[in-house]
Amino acid sequence: MSMREESKKEYSHNIPSCIEAINTGSLQRIADATEAMAKNFIQMQKDLNYYRNRLDEKSGESDMWYRKYCAMKGVVTKLKKR
Repeated sequence: MSMREESKKEYSHNIPSCIEAINTGSLQRIADATEAMAKNFIQMQKDLNYYRNRLDEKSGESDMWYRKYCAMKGVVTKLKKR
């Protein structure tokens, strides 16, 4: 039986023979859980960077179209005055 499995057992009256093995197993389980949480956090950071980059791209594209629109509006106004 591995230390992880041994640390999952429930002890009530009997004191286990090797407390250190149980503590080691529980620490290993805590480390596994921490690594699993870190994976989710890293994925969230990657997603955040992706969406920020997309926002910057679309924002720049929208500014470009707005400037083109304003330029065409100016051309139409000049043509109307002729």
